[in-house]
This record gives sequence, C-alpha cells and structure tokens, in this order.
Amino acid sequence: MEPLWIAIDAREAFKSPTFGKGVWSREVILELAKRNVRITLFTDSDLPEAILACSNVTVCKVASGVLFHVSMVIRLLSRFPYDLYLSPTSYIVPALIGWLRPCAIVVHDLIAFLGASHQKKATWIEHLTLGLASRCSTHVFVISSSTKHDLCSRYSRLNNEKVYCVYAGPGSGRVQRSADTKDILCIAQLCPRKNQLRLIKAYARLPSSLRSQHQLLLVGGRGWHDQEIVTMSQGTEGVVCLGFLPQSECDQLLGTCALFAYPSLYEGFGLPVLQAMQSGIPVLTSNRGSLAEVAGDAACIVDPEDRDSICSGLQLVLSDLGVQQSLSDKGLVQSKRFSWAKTVDLMLDALKISL
Repeated sequence: MEPLWIAIDAREAFKSPTFGKGVWSREVILELAKRNVRITLFTDSDLPEAILACSNVTVCKVASGVLFHVSMVIRLLSRFPYDLYLSPTSYIVPALIGWLRPCAIVVHDLIAFLGASHQKKATWIEHLTLGLASRCSTHVFVISSSTKHDLCSRYSRLNNEKVYCVYAGPGSGRVQRSADTKDILCIAQLCPRKNQLRLIKAYARLPSSLRSQHQLLLVGGRGWHDQEIVTMSQGTEGVVCLGFLPQSECDQLLGTCALFAYPSLYEGFGLPVLQAMQSGIPVLTSNRGSLAEVAGDAACIVDPEDRDSICSGLQLVLSDLGVQQSLSDKGLVQSKRFSWAKTVDLMLDALKISL
C-alpha cells in the first residue's frame, strides 16, 4: 500500500524569526518527515538541510505573494496525484479548489473576527475565505477545543464531524532554571490583546516589598495601539521594557524568572504558557480563550480584565514558595499532555478514517 501523500504550504514554516502559525507548521512538518508519509512542500524560500535530506520529502519552489495562490491553484488542479493539500497558515487556496480536490485547513484562532488587529488586509482575507474554506475542505484541524467552539459557533452550518482538535506541542527543549529566580517575565508582542497594560497596573499595586524584589520584564516587539503600554512601562518603577529579543536571550530570561505572566485576552492555544510549564516555571495566565484549557490546574488563573485579580494572582505566587513549587511540579506534568508527536498522530488518524 502506497503511503499517504500530503502536499503542504510551507511558506511560513522555516522563516526566521518564526512565530505562532509558522512554529506550528514547522514542528508538524518535522514530525511528519519521521513518519511513513510522502510529503511535498511548497515554499517561496530556501529550506534547512535537515528537511532536504529526508527521503520522503520533496520541495517545490513557487512564487511569493499573489502569484503563489495562482500557481498553487494551477498545480493542484492539474494531474498532480496527491492525497491531500494541507494549508496550515492560509485559507485562500482551499477556498478556491476545496470543492474539487481534497484539502485540509488549520484554524489557529479567530482573532481576525475580534476587531483586535492592525493587519487589515489579512483580516479581510480571513473574513472572505474562512467560512468557504471550512465548508469545502475535507478536514478542518483546530488547535484547541476553545478554537473549535469559536469556529463552530461562528459557522453554525459547518459539519462538526469534520472538525478535529489536534492541539500543539511545546518547544524543542526545556530551559535550564537558575537557582536564583526573581523577575516576573512576560513575552508577547506589545498590543492590547496581550494585555500588558493591565499587567503593569496590577504590578504597580503590589506591596513595595514585593516590587523591590521582583522586576516586571516585558519582552516583545512593538505592535498595534501599543503607545500607552510603552508610556506606562516607562513611568512605572520596576517595569523594564526590553523590546524584541532573539529566542536564545528569551530562554536566558525564562531561566531566571520567578513567574511567567501571560494574562492575554484571547489565544487560540497559548504556546508561551506551555513552553514555560515545560521548564517548571510557575505561570500566571487568564481564563480567556484556550489558555485555561492548556494550563489546566497547573497555573494561577486570573480574570484578565480585572487588575485586582491579576494583582492578587501575582502576590499569591510571588509571596508563597509552596505555591511556586506546586505550580512548577504541576506544570511539568501538564506540559507532558501535549507533544508534536501527539498532534501528528491525531491528524493522521483523522485522515486515515476519511481519505
């Protein structure tokens, strides 16, 4: 029996730096390359040697931008005998050809429908294509039960039986923690959805004895509507805004932080929370979107729109070594529930059932 042949849009998977959807694409491709699956990667950039060396992987260079979609439609509607086209970062091609050839999309979140993004072009494209792509694709993969609920609630006529929750996995390795941990760390692009402004205000309400021991470090590039966040960080004693840092420097900060704070207003999954828990770092996060689902009982869960709730959570964790140790231990256990191998297993099980 011939192995399953999957064609994949790999444009975002190996760019540097890689975020969110690109990380998911890269890790799933790397895991699929270990399986008895034939893979064709469509990309507009060079790929790493580790992928090119895989005997079950072939690479097709294609144009970028609008020409990518035109090229892909022509290629995929020709006699290219793949079993499935997997589109992990875009809905355009499946929306155009999903009625004619087997396609699967990956829905990471519904942020485009929250009115919380400055990327107007990308937002309108999702508005125009997600509903159509969801209906005509043979498979719809989502990365959390929360995202599945949001998707099926928005498109009530969508066949729920073809929506499969496949989750995501943590980073490639644990961060080595220092014996001397002190800072509160938040790694996220500066923008209203990531909720740094309320985090700063909550930090400012901590007793001075705690603030003198624990700085609040904000790591992340400038984003949408972020000026108030920057101004507040500059005017609040103990808050340090470090801007965007490479992953190696983020790992160093993770290793020395006493608490990872991620009180986001909405996430489709929450990879930063999972990566912190994987290293035994106590986590404070919110009860919105998928974050409580990913964290389980292994994090301090707060109401992200209530500064008092965030402040109480910070104070509880920072002032109680027993709570810190409990969250650390539980985080290590909770993080093992997720892996890229499990994600690919769930995807392949879904494809075997219906292809």
